[in-house]
Amino acid sequence: MDLNLKGKRALVTGSSAGIGAEIARVLAAEGASVVVHGRNADRANKFAAELRAAGGAMAVALGELTDNGEATRVAREAEKAFGGVDILVNNAGSYPITAWWDTPPEVWLETYNSDVVAGVRLVKLLVPGMIERGWGRVIQIASRAATQGTANFFPQYASAKAGQLRIASSLAVELAGTGVTSDAISPGAVATETFKSLYTKRASAEGRSTKWDDVARAWIDQFMPGIPLARMLTPREVADITAFLASPCADAITGSDFIIDGGLGITGFKRQPSHPPKSSPQPEAGGSR
Repeated sequence: MDLNLKGKRALVTGSSAGIGAEIARVLAAEGASVVVHGRNADRANKFAAELRAAGGAMAVALGELTDNGEATRVAREAEKAFGGVDILVNNAGSYPITAWWDTPPEVWLETYNSDVVAGVRLVKLLVPGMIERGWGRVIQIASRAATQGTANFFPQYASAKAGQLRIASSLAVELAGTGVTSDAISPGAVATETFKSLYTKRASAEGRSTKWDDVARAWIDQFMPGIPLARMLTPREVADITAFLASPCADAITGSDFIIDGGLGITGFKRQPSHPPKSSPQPEAGGSR
């Protein structure tokens, strides 16, 4: 299917690896000019070169999006690369898995800054140009964790992703009649290379099988047993939906949350063991008058 993306210009944040890299790959294959974003110059440039060798129109913008100045530089470099940005995919973010009682407020702030505020910065910098041109796309890569309240093993991440859903819907209302749409995509568990590496190392440390099929099955049994799909998602499955939403084929879609979770919404996440801290001793009542 031709998604009519030739001539469109996209910035995909956090796209030197993982889901973002696959989104960049699919958009480039569909004919869009793509700016790869990352913080590691070698990795981002190597990936862009790979797609360029395959015929893609690629550029690279490096920077830390949690910083106002660096985010501004990324936006301006992305615009300069191809003369503007028509498609903004807010994919960059952190994915800390820490329990409620083990997550200090500072980690909540860091997660909100990287997963929510960073995307807001780019919206403010890039969407005015889309409005002037009369066409554009803003896509938040959120998570099914945003609407699955039983995910008690990464509360700050789930809360931040819920924030992305509200960004998508409120921005859709704000952009009414402009030709610019705003949507979100909520994937379930995705087997990225980083995810595979992390949990394979954990399996090794615990003396379990490090064969990926065994590692994946153990993760599913622990966190989302009974999921109808009976497997994790692939980055490509998320990227294909992103490319569709980014295309003129989706002109009539805005303010939506596209769920791709393999049926996780039916079974939900499994509550993980929790160990609340003991309260501090209280002073005895009474005392001298």
